[in-house]
Amino acid sequence: MKDYSAYAPRPGKYRAPSWSWAAVDGRVVYSDFDSRLDPDRYNIMECHVLECEVSLVNRDLPFSRIDGGVLKVRSPLTRVTWNPGAPMPKLYGCTVQDEDGPDYHEAGVVQKGTIRSLGDAFPDSLDEVSSAPSEAWALPILWNLEEGYVVGLVMVAAPGNYFRRVGYFSSDDSVKDIVLTQQSAVRDISLF
Repeated sequence: MKDYSAYAPRPGKYRAPSWSWAAVDGRVVYSDFDSRLDPDRYNIMECHVLECEVSLVNRDLPFSRIDGGVLKVRSPLTRVTWNPGAPMPKLYGCTVQDEDGPDYHEAGVVQKGTIRSLGDAFPDSLDEVSSAPSEAWALPILWNLEEGYVVGLVMVAAPGNYFRRVGYFSSDDSVKDIVLTQQSAVRDISLF
């Protein structure tokens, strides 16, 4: 069973953009370097950071509190479903079929078509862990076409054509075609 005590809630008052380590109370988890993402061994593809802006509470204090921030990146973007409260959370993709196709109830979300696991999901906070399975977006950050491996952010849509980070993911070892990068349109994304 999953240890939910490892997750902390998001702060009640704004502290940092969702893409920042400071956006969540609790410890920062750093994972070991994955050799499948070693640029000395493989041709690693990556999202492109287009712009990063933060607005300070006091412009005279450049290292003080902020009251907003936006990160703009260019990367493939894929609509997914996920089950952040499951003992082993996953991302799922759905190949849409016609309306007469079967319903799939994987991850607690009803879909028409074929559904399959795309990767392991890691929620950022207790807020996500306590939420029901839902629709999300997968934003690849680094990917290795040769090894069929991708890591990235799990996001939800936010008002004003923005997205908000709610977790991160890594692809399943069994998914070698990395559908998250090959069948997805490249878009400019703004995260706050």
